Amino acid sequence: LRNQPLLEFTVGSFICISFGCTAWSNKHAGVLIAFNTRSFSRKHLTAIGWPLAKNLAGRALFIRTKFNDSDVTFCAAYPPPTNANGTAKQTTVQLYEYLSFATARLPPRTDLCLCIDGNARIGSVVSSSIGLYQNQLECGNGTLMRKFMETFNLVATNTFKPLPPTYYHGNGR
Repeated sequence: LRNQPLLEFTVGSFICISFGCTAWSNKHAGVLIAFNTRSFSRKHLTAIGWPLAKNLAGRALFIRTKFNDSDVTFCAAYPPPTNANGTAKQTTVQLYEYLSFATARLPPRTDLCLCIDGNARIGSVVSSSIGLYQNQLECGNGTLMRKFMETFNLVATNTFKPLPPTYYHGNGR
């Protein structure tokens, strides 16, 4: 994995696997998945995918967990925020292409748990993946996220029940 290291370390009772925080990658990217050792042992964790394109470094990581009758693949994904000048759009499109490519190749027996900071506004287009709550006018990142979720039968669970917002600005709002 030259130039694209997966970092593995422990913090307390958590096994942490991280990808993308390298000197040459985007300093604002980097994904990490932490597994509680009370539920997972290291022998049950296999990193199975991460994008090799330089502009996608630190934008996605797939880790499959298998033990007993459980087979779950966790994906951490971080599309860049949409810029007014559109500079991040191509990276975001490429990331969703990678996520689609990797997800389509997962075995049917594994369940996918998508952990995403989508930098997306969703909800104005209600679908089987996006519910009625937390709705905002869908942006470009939101459209890509919704279409990806619809394609793979994923659900944004926090949009199907009236809950407080999931994002708070540094000022507490």
